[in-house]
Amino acid sequence: MQIPVWIAPWELECCGDDLRVGAEIALRLSVPPLAPAAEGSDTVVAYANGEVFVQGHLGSERIFDPSGGVWARTVEAGWLRGWVVDREASGDRIGAGRGQLWWTWHEAFPDDAIPLSSVRITGLYWHPDRVRSGAAPIPQWSADTAFVDGVGLGIAFAQLNSRIALTTIRPRTTGVFRLVGELLPVKALSETDSKRLP
Repeated sequence: MQIPVWIAPWELECCGDDLRVGAEIALRLSVPPLAPAAEGSDTVVAYANGEVFVQGHLGSERIFDPSGGVWARTVEAGWLRGWVVDREASGDRIGAGRGQLWWTWHEAFPDDAIPLSSVRITGLYWHPDRVRSGAAPIPQWSADTAFVDGVGLGIAFAQLNSRIALTTIRPRTTGVFRLVGELLPVKALSETDSKRLP
């Protein structure tokens, strides 16, 4: 299945992963908040507005990010792996919620505490801020490609990295990146390995 993953510009600019359509990569995903749910099968549903519904198992142990003061738990929902902010003291349980998946690099969780998801990139997009249907286009972008309404279509790229983000995109406008990827069976990939994939 295809999932949308949002990327804050400063994260991509800092870490500089070379993202290319067709590449298989490992992601550390931040999952939207999950409320306690009754027993049920693991579920991931993607919506046209860039959100996902996730129902899955939360890990029994809380983990702590001292840099951000965040308590979290791991999440597993089928092939989707990630972490979610969770201050509850209760242990292993089912959680469900809807929101955005974010690719994150900078939390200071213990090494290997967060399981990685594997995806094959099928699309890379830049979504400029403050552009709506019928509004005047941002200079340097055409009205056809700079249309954003909520999520909108975005501006498609075959490749993204820190150089492109810093020199081509960000000087012209502010916004957010979106990666679309086919969720794959979990592989023994690290985030470092993913940077070396063809």
